[in-house]
Amino acid sequence: MEFNIKDYLTLAEYSKKINIDRAAVYRRIVANRMPAIKIGSAWFVHKDTEYNQPLDAQYDNSKEVPYMLLSDYAKAQNFSSSHTSRLFLNNQIEGAVKIGGFVLVPNNAKILPAEEVKEVENVNVNNYTTPYKVAREYNLNVEYIRSLVRTNKIPGTIKHKGKWLIPKSTNIQDIIK
Repeated sequence: MEFNIKDYLTLAEYSKKINIDRAAVYRRIVANRMPAIKIGSAWFVHKDTEYNQPLDAQYDNSKEVPYMLLSDYAKAQNFSSSHTSRLFLNNQIEGAVKIGGFVLVPNNAKILPAEEVKEVENVNVNNYTTPYKVAREYNLNVEYIRSLVRTNKIPGTIKHKGKWLIPKSTNIQDIIK
């Protein structure tokens, strides 16, 4: 099975999904009773992981992962955190994704020049809506919708004149399940 960071949830997201206290999940992870990966100081659990692992199960949660936290990337590049955040928000860090409240950057990520960021010029904006309008329509937090957009979890999303646009035909309910 190929490693895909988008298949992982933060500890908080996973515990909310399975309706188990986050501390209980954390205890199982650090005791190697449940598979997880650690990036920087944050733990991530595969979305399909079963909580009820056999009590005698042992997992190696120390394996290397080809990602680092955005803050670690900023230090490695000798950038300020605000500059690195701007690069991420402008899609200039190749392969960077947001999972929960964490931005994860591939260890070998390249910084794209601003002109290489894929932006659509000629588009009929009447077929699109903004993350703000989607959030209002579905009674969701606008930052949640924006994070779905930035992590490519909403298909067909484009950037036009510096703003993200979501196809009106997108069924958000299918995406947030």
